[in-house]
Amino acid sequence: MIHTLFLTGSLATLLLSACTHEEPARLPSLRMQLASESLPAEGGTLRVTVTSSYTQWHLRAQAASEGQPFMEAIVPAAGGSAEREQVTIEVDIQYSANPDTVPNQQTLFLQALDGGQNRLRDTSVVLTQAAGTERVRPPQVNLAPSWKVEARNFLNGPAGAFDEVSVKDPSIVYYEGKYHLFFTGRDSTRWRTGYAAAPTLTALKDAEHHFLGSLQAGGYFCAPQVFWFKEKSRWYLIFQSGVGASFSTNPDLTDPDGWTPVQPMGFNDGIDFWCIADGNRVYCFYSAQDGSFTIKRRSTSVADFPHGWSEPEVVATQTFEAVHVYKNKADGHFYMIVEDIARHQELWEASDLGGTWTKLAENWAHKEDLVDLADHWTDQVSHVEVIRAGVDERLEVEDLNRCQLLIQGVVNGNYGSYGNIPYDLGVIRNY
Repeated sequence: MIHTLFLTGSLATLLLSACTHEEPARLPSLRMQLASESLPAEGGTLRVTVTSSYTQWHLRAQAASEGQPFMEAIVPAAGGSAEREQVTIEVDIQYSANPDTVPNQQTLFLQALDGGQNRLRDTSVVLTQAAGTERVRPPQVNLAPSWKVEARNFLNGPAGAFDEVSVKDPSIVYYEGKYHLFFTGRDSTRWRTGYAAAPTLTALKDAEHHFLGSLQAGGYFCAPQVFWFKEKSRWYLIFQSGVGASFSTNPDLTDPDGWTPVQPMGFNDGIDFWCIADGNRVYCFYSAQDGSFTIKRRSTSVADFPHGWSEPEVVATQTFEAVHVYKNKADGHFYMIVEDIARHQELWEASDLGGTWTKLAENWAHKEDLVDLADHWTDQVSHVEVIRAGVDERLEVEDLNRCQLLIQGVVNGNYGSYGNIPYDLGVIRNY
């Protein structure tokens, strides 16, 4: 009798070391034997012969990757009625290779259970990666693209306006036929947040600039991020202010006066706060302000958001600020875009938001890779926002190999203090 299970995960060379336990009285035996010593890392079929002295049982197969289960399934009862009768079945386990790095060791567990799902006996086989066969998923994203620079599409406001010196730090969503842009405006002394909307990106240049005075955050509230949070049925604006990580909500994205007064998120050890969720937890990435040139991460449950944050942990080093994290629908992975101190964008990657981040490219978007399609208006690729595929907290983008970045830019020069740099906003694209 043959049953087939399907695994998704990465199996490497198989070490034939079936482990069985001492047989106590009146308990069934259970033995597992592999039909082959090795399988290709790209995927295949693992045939396991299972022999037991107890026939009224279910077989539970579970594979674990470095201690973390990635599959569990139940095989129907093998049949038979004699309690001590010997029975043998063959189980075909078909698997496909995980695109991530092959783990060093996995274990396939088999358990015999009675009709009530009580565990009777178990056995296991260790699956070990052969020396020198580590397979790393090849990068799915072009790590050295050329970027076409469109004309500027959002400029500073008139004299006396809250954004008379510069507009920067963009966050944007496309919703109900319009692009909704949130940005930092700079006058001679203060950083404050504004809003504009238009049916196209180029039309933003002529859109009205709204000062978000309803936030009531004083003279310093900037670096916004906007998204729709499905679980709370509200638009959220995440930003930095005098109370650190801050938020405001609004049921109507189109109403610039509908944002609630500033509320603290409960921590203040950084800047450029950026939130993204995976359905279970919400993660906040941000730039440390302790001189360490690191990116930190905190997390909380969806139910507790925007409060209840964990302690911070460092996820990226030797970098600078303005971290943005997205899920790339093209390959299902998460990508962190981080601005280094020379005003270019690094690219980091992880298979899950709470996992380890790996730098893929130091110069993913750099001035040397810019190709002007209009007037030359920037030597920097600073504080970017990818044009997203949706509006919610998952922050999905269609394909980073064919994407638009809304950036703050300026021609390099001597502007005195950082606050005097006349940043404008414009789009660059890698296709």
